Amino acid sequence: MGLNFSINRAAFSIGNVNIYWYGLIIALDKSTGEEKWRVEQADGIWSAPVVIYDENGKGYILQCDRGGKLTLYSGIDGQAMCSIDLGSRIESTPAVFNNTLVVGTRGVDGSGQGPKIVGIRIG
Repeated sequence: MGLNFSINRAAFSIGNVNIYWYGLIIALDKSTGEEKWRVEQADGIWSAPVVIYDENGKGYILQCDRGGKLTLYSGIDGQAMCSIDLGSRIESTPAVFNNTLVVGTRGVDGSGQGPKIVGIRIG
């Protein structure tokens, strides 16, 4: 990733399928198909990863999981840089516009905590 991530690499996630029930994020070299890195997650993934860039063109991956966490990964090596627990299951893919990420949560069954839409400033 890093500079020109969209030209050189592709990132995708796998989750809740017979071959891999929990979460797995993989980054591939687009030219060769070579796996550059992979990150396993303890909670299932239903959403797609989102690639974002800083002002210098460095790429990062945002991934939500069903455990309620939103995690930011380095595009270079897949290392988790930070995460935030939103308190309830996330099944949607985040949307990013300028420096704001928006994502919906499902809520917690039987807790009285309903679904919510969360906006997070990136940067």
